[in-house]
Amino acid sequence: ERNFIPWWESKLMGWKLAYPTDVDMFGKRQPIFVTPEECINNWAGYNRPYEFGIDILMVADTFGTGGVCLFEEPALPDSVSRPRFSPYSKAGQFDNTRYARDVVVNGPLRSIVRVHTMNWRSGKGDYELEQYYTAYKDKSYSTCKVKFLKYLPEEPGTRFGCGIRGIMNEYTSYHEGGTVITFGKDVVIESPSPDEVGEEKIRTVLDFEGLALVVRDIYNPEYRYISSFGGNHTFSIPVNNQLSYEYLFAGAWSEGVENRTADEFKNYVIKAAREYNNPLEIKKLIVETKN
Repeated sequence: ERNFIPWWESKLMGWKLAYPTDVDMFGKRQPIFVTPEECINNWAGYNRPYEFGIDILMVADTFGTGGVCLFEEPALPDSVSRPRFSPYSKAGQFDNTRYARDVVVNGPLRSIVRVHTMNWRSGKGDYELEQYYTAYKDKSYSTCKVKFLKYLPEEPGTRFGCGIRGIMNEYTSYHEGGTVITFGKDVVIESPSPDEVGEEKIRTVLDFEGLALVVRDIYNPEYRYISSFGGNHTFSIPVNNQLSYEYLFAGAWSEGVENRTADEFKNYVIKAAREYNNPLEIKKLIVETKN
């Protein structure tokens, strides 16, 4: 697929939608912004200067570093429905799932990209949704708010879902409540990807790479490992009256700016999950004066 690809970033990590609703991740070696130079110089994964970093994730058919799904078959808890894998995915542009993208906020403290998914017919329901991806200043994570605009399942037990891929060369994982982390070592990164021919190849072996996913406790997430689509760590989420849910996704690697080891990344994610579940609340105050 060759298309306009939304990109959002902090100075620590970058994310992009090479696939419509499954996020790809870009690793930075220095705390600098890549997007402006990318546009000016027309860089690709194989010709960026070293300090600007590289693509460090193979998404393919997986959930990448964050993707949405539905659990439409209660009798098959490891079965998922995904927008880009509908029964109509090869039926042409009028029948296949459609997407629109837009920039909502462009820094400096945060950047937001909106993705509108339309005409998603899973074979067991008809859906339309919006996703608001947000990057934050000086953070190694991004968040996504999902809002269904049309939700017509055939199965009353259908549940929301989201997930991340099991990182390449995964050697262990961590799960506690609505938080899951996947850890990889000796991860091989090839840029461009092996299926792209006629381009200079760069091969990098990373000592460590990790991905994390956090779903807020208020959504009552249930962890499920999905062996299909390349192997993914997912959460099943009960449907609510707002037809909406939120999640946080994070990434780290051994050549990055921060969180260069598995322990550092785990501690970072646990702290971020605690803050994510207990956001700052600002309430209106009435100032009283004494006469």
